[in-house]
Amino acid sequence: MPGMNGLTGLLQLRNEHPTIPVVIVSAEENKQIILQAVSCGAAGFIPKSLSRDQMRHAIAQVLEGNIFLPADAMRAPDSIRKRRHQEQGFKAEQLRQLTRKQLQVLEHMTRGESNKMIAYHLNIAETTVKAHVSAILRKLGVTSRVQAILSANDIDFSQFLKR
Repeated sequence: MPGMNGLTGLLQLRNEHPTIPVVIVSAEENKQIILQAVSCGAAGFIPKSLSRDQMRHAIAQVLEGNIFLPADAMRAPDSIRKRRHQEQGFKAEQLRQLTRKQLQVLEHMTRGESNKMIAYHLNIAETTVKAHVSAILRKLGVTSRVQAILSANDIDFSQFLKR
């Protein structure tokens, strides 16, 4: 935005109107920037490259109270993330504390899926997903969904889901 540096416009908007969901529509598709935007309070990040129907779907998700993250950008490799994961990622014993279903929910979270989409894919209720997310955050010692995603994005879930 003109006159703003980085995400300062988002922070200013969130401070002035904390109850209004804010969605960023941008040509940017860098995973780190998207996650930073969400951690600064954005309810969604919509790349301009999405089709109109995909944009409508994204906005509808946000209006339903979910966070929208572009799945393609969330799955993109990120060498900076890999270095950070080695330094700050979850230890195997932390991940072993999670139930199989919690691991599945966490895996879907790293794909940028909303609670509603996770519920659909795992054939469970959305309230059950919310309960799993709360348990995941508590067991992994993080305070937000974004922190969990940042630290879990490079985990080989197949290794932990074998049990």
